[in-house]
Amino acid sequence: MEKVVIGFVCRELSHAGKPEFDRAIMEITIAAIKNKLEQKNIDFEIYQVEEGEVKPGTNIVMNMSRDAKILDKLAKLDIPVINNPQSVKNMLSKETIYEKANEIGITIPETRKVKVRELKYDGEEYYVKRADIRGKREHRSLVNSIETLDETIKKFEDQGVGEVLIQKAIEGEVIKFYGVGEEAWFVGFEPISQVKLKIIKLAEYMNVEIFGGAVIKQEGKYYLITINEWPTFSVMREKGSEKIAELILKKLGI
Repeated sequence: MEKVVIGFVCRELSHAGKPEFDRAIMEITIAAIKNKLEQKNIDFEIYQVEEGEVKPGTNIVMNMSRDAKILDKLAKLDIPVINNPQSVKNMLSKETIYEKANEIGITIPETRKVKVRELKYDGEEYYVKRADIRGKREHRSLVNSIETLDETIKKFEDQGVGEVLIQKAIEGEVIKFYGVGEEAWFVGFEPISQVKLKIIKLAEYMNVEIFGGAVIKQEGKYYLITINEWPTFSVMREKGSEKIAELILKKLGI
């Protein structure tokens, strides 16, 4: 390979919960890739893809986009796109995630879909989540009183959301995890291997190669509460960027 050309797509501000963190993991990953290519004396170009328009001769694209139009453009490419557009769309649907999690035996808190106007509070705490997207707009609220119920209804109605997912609030230790390719690791605690294997299997089912999320441990049982495509790796950026760089070079056959 005479020259390696790598494009990268940043997450849109409208879809970013913490844009500065998104930018940080991409920048650190690019630095890690540059370092590895320089060590191998490989000529390279790394550039930012704008509006989904990829330069001729590009070998691979690193993708953090959640914009439907850009994802559709990237889906037409005949080169590797990590994460691939369809996997991103899959991961933006909590219903799809929970359905696949159930199929492979991952426990999630009791969850069901309801209309926003049908939300009630009967003394039991629960979370209200958007079923479709993540991003800058509020997508999760805890209902634990009549006041928070009213606030939650107004919040989602103001966003034009008609239906939401309600999920039982589980108390316990929150444990973050991150994954790249066929690897996953947990922050501060390593759960039983079966839990890790199921998380990796879920990522495979969703066809996502860079992912992260959290589980709650309660009385020896683990509940999946969230999983996202290309997280910020906020507490493990160095390890995350190194693993992503290794994955990118592996995809390039280097």
